[in-house]
Amino acid sequence: TPSVNYTERWYTRKVMQGWNEDKKNIMPVDTLFGFYRVYNYNASLGLNTKIYGMYKPLFAKEKEIQIRHVVTPQLSVSAAPDFGSSRYGYYETVTYTDSNGEPQVREYSPYTGGSFGIPGKGKQGNVTFDLSNNVEMKMKAGSDSASFRKISLIDELGANISYNIAALTQPWSNLSVRMRLKLSKSYTFNLNSSFATYA
Repeated sequence: TPSVNYTERWYTRKVMQGWNEDKKNIMPVDTLFGFYRVYNYNASLGLNTKIYGMYKPLFAKEKEIQIRHVVTPQLSVSAAPDFGSSRYGYYETVTYTDSNGEPQVREYSPYTGGSFGIPGKGKQGNVTFDLSNNVEMKMKAGSDSASFRKISLIDELGANISYNIAALTQPWSNLSVRMRLKLSKSYTFNLNSSFATYA
C-alpha cells in the first residue's frame, strides 16, 4: 500500500543563537518575528500477506480440537530527504574558538522549543521487516454440540527491525519484540522489549 505523509508547521518567530564567551556556551542573541514554514514529508510502500496453518495436537487424540496458526509477514519501505540540509534552513551553526584556540562549530535549530517540533536530521531510506504470529485453539463446545469455541493461546507474538540504506554507519535499528496474551475477556497481558543491535 503506497502512502505519502506531509507535515506543515507555521511559526511566528525563531530564536537565533550565538556564542557567549562568559558562559562558554551558545545562548539566544536575537528573536526574529515573521511567518516561517517548517515542513517535512516522506513516502512509503507496504506489502503484507497472511499464511494460515491448521493442525491437530498430539494430546487431542479423538477430541475435536484444532490449532490454527496465522503468520503475518510485512515489508515496508519509506524514504525522506535530509531536513538538516542548509537548503531547508531548519538548522543553523555557531562558530567559536575553544580554550585551546581551535575553531569549533555547534549546530542548533532556531525552532527548538516550538509547539509543533522540528523535522529530524538525516536522510532516510528505511526498510522495515515485521513478523507477527497468532495462535488459536478451536474445540467443540460440548459432546452433543455442533458449535465450536475459540481459545486464544497467543494473541500476538511479533518482532520488527529496520535497515536504513541511507545511513553511513550503524544502519540497523534495535530489534523490537512484542507479546500479547488474552488471560480472560477482561484482562490482557502485554509485554514489549527492545534489544540493542549495536550493544
